[in-house]
Amino acid sequence: MKNIYTYIGILIVIVAAFLIKGPVHNREETNVPIRIGASLSLTGVAADFGGMAKKAADLAVKEINAEGGINGRKIELYVEDDQTDPKTAVSAYRKLVDVHNVDAVIGGIFDFTAQPVLPLALKDKVTYVSPVNFVIDGTFEMNPYTFVMYPEFPQVIRELDTVIKDKKIKQLGMIRYDSGFSASIEKTLKSIMSSIGGDMVTETYKAIGSSDFRTNVLKITDASLGDKKVDAVFLDMLDFDIVKYLADTKNLGFNKQLVGYTTMRDVLSNPKVDKSQIEGAIMIDWEIPSDEFIKRFVHAYGEKPRRGANKTYDAIYMLAEAIAHTEDRQSVPEYIKSNSFNTIGGQFKFNEKHSVLTTPVKIFEIRNGVLVELKSNQ
Repeated sequence: MKNIYTYIGILIVIVAAFLIKGPVHNREETNVPIRIGASLSLTGVAADFGGMAKKAADLAVKEINAEGGINGRKIELYVEDDQTDPKTAVSAYRKLVDVHNVDAVIGGIFDFTAQPVLPLALKDKVTYVSPVNFVIDGTFEMNPYTFVMYPEFPQVIRELDTVIKDKKIKQLGMIRYDSGFSASIEKTLKSIMSSIGGDMVTETYKAIGSSDFRTNVLKITDASLGDKKVDAVFLDMLDFDIVKYLADTKNLGFNKQLVGYTTMRDVLSNPKVDKSQIEGAIMIDWEIPSDEFIKRFVHAYGEKPRRGANKTYDAIYMLAEAIAHTEDRQSVPEYIKSNSFNTIGGQFKFNEKHSVLTTPVKIFEIRNGVLVELKSNQ
């Protein structure tokens, strides 16, 4: 009887350890799949981003599995739609972790869909990677189980400093969405303007896809800068909001040089846009995929990758490697922090804030309807 109780006690300890640590896999146990969850914005205002991310994830999984997996373990990808909504993002994450029992999660297309999930990943000890977000001090910071595939955001935006100086922009206006992402852009731009003896005035809007920008424009051109006039306007907007801004400013007779980021590319390709309104616009682009990734994506889907799709692709490869070389979920973050990763996009490594050290950044100017490169950090 005593031996029976001893065996029962041992069994309880083993089961308890399993529940606390999550599934433990022997590295030689090739029949156990690598389970990766993806909480993506397949609907809502970020649907274009989420659609690109899903295609990139599917491509990476297909490639890895075609090669026999990693350490003989193939990938199972589970996808949930967060609908570009913070509450739904939490539900999607919970289903991936609690129902599908994934080893790690990719998610958070926009910062506000990732933000509520970050503490959950820490509590559950599940690695969570937000591929197209940036670390922003005080606003979007990582914990021991969370990572982003871009560098710290000010590092990227500061690439604009020499261009702003060369273009002799002394008074900069900014119209931005009310978020931590855009607040970080504003802070860095103010620092740049201060360093060159310039000035800046900012207006915010709260509704993506349905804002009236006429009031914002009127405010940045009033007495906010005294007798000084705005030389250029930085637009923190998705492409359809930029199109609305262009219509509003045309009616107001307001035509200033524009400065923006990657979403300007889609405005340029929009046949309904009057290209004269965006002539001379400056665009900072951090969505720079490698030629090989572009080639593979086009072959698979018949279109060029956009919206940082390459970062989701790299994240799948990184997580698959980390999961295949660790024995439990808790060990995955330490593997990621301690190693460099190589994909067709190049090599990347993470810093102590769990953001990658560097990423390609280019700055373009629109001339005669074409993007002309002004600067590259490569």
